[in-house]
Amino acid sequence: MTTNNNNQYEVNSPKTVAFIVLLGAFGAAILLEAPVLVGAIVTQLGFSEAQAGYVMSADLGGMGLGSLLALWWVGRINWRKVARVAMIAVAIGNLITILVDSFELLLLLRLVTGTFAGTCMVICIVTIHLMKDPDRGFGLLIMGNLLYQTIAIVLLSRILPVLGLGFAYGTIALAMLIFTFFVHYLPEYGKHKINKTENTPIEYRRLFWAMLGLISMLSYYIGVTGVWAYIERLGDGAGLSSGMIGNALAASSVLGLLGAGLATILTAKYGRLLPVLTGHLLTIVGISILTTSFTYSTYIIAACIFNFAWNFVLPYMLACIASVDTTGRLVASTNGFVGIGLALGPAMVASVYSPDNIDLAMWLCCGFVGLSLVLILRLSLSRSVSA
Repeated sequence: MTTNNNNQYEVNSPKTVAFIVLLGAFGAAILLEAPVLVGAIVTQLGFSEAQAGYVMSADLGGMGLGSLLALWWVGRINWRKVARVAMIAVAIGNLITILVDSFELLLLLRLVTGTFAGTCMVICIVTIHLMKDPDRGFGLLIMGNLLYQTIAIVLLSRILPVLGLGFAYGTIALAMLIFTFFVHYLPEYGKHKINKTENTPIEYRRLFWAMLGLISMLSYYIGVTGVWAYIERLGDGAGLSSGMIGNALAASSVLGLLGAGLATILTAKYGRLLPVLTGHLLTIVGISILTTSFTYSTYIIAACIFNFAWNFVLPYMLACIASVDTTGRLVASTNGFVGIGLALGPAMVASVYSPDNIDLAMWLCCGFVGLSLVLILRLSLSRSVSA
């Protein structure tokens, strides 16, 4: 079909790739800016650290919900129309956020806004799936996220104390409104082709191992997002200035970029067991350092190890799940599991957080990362698990 060929051509054009990278960065902006946003919510809105964590969980939970809702609309509704509605909704939600100071109302507002932000992220992911080289597309998306994170943390840590929290939300809103003029760079639909394997039941053993992989992804994200949402508060509690914290987190984002790049270079040349084991253990090391009486130098080291490990191990975890997924449906559902982890991580830390007892929260995060390793270890032993 001519339209399908045109659709395929569009997703591989440099303009579409660039637009997807930008949309992906601003769609995930709340997650990427979480450390400085949590601090600003506490200092500027007068919320407690626990309340700030719940606000962040509402946003991230909404992103997960948006991913799950996509299972219904992806094959039914024009993607450009969905993208335009989602972008406008995110813009409106962020603009209203600037005017809200009620904790309960803010929770509801951020949940709804996060749902539409998650929809934007789904559009990025399903568009990349249509590309001739989706591996390259995902690599560019991750690198775009990390570059955005690096720049945003450096700038916002200095700007928010002066211009206020509304600057962060207003910037996202402005970007989304601008993006509505470029939705024609997106495909209107996906490939309407049913694979022969779609009607083939997944073997129960494969399903079992794949589900363990998905739960491992959930557990890992509970651990790392619990730390990421409060890593700024940890630095503040240690007496570090906002500028010092911003520099440390920006440096960690650069290391995250290197981690993702290294995973792209190594792929599965040396198998998946060593990278999965290394990534999980380094994550635990990074978190463990934050439980000690750290200095500015050790704070930077911990943040860098943590972010490097997170972005290094993630591609391998996805590959482990894909190795036992014969239909592609389970891999597609990873966004929902990640979204749940994004919501539960900050909420878990918020439920036990206190300035005098932050170590308990960090060790809980280590426990979830360790559980993730145990669950995915079998999948990482081989490229295809059949038993």
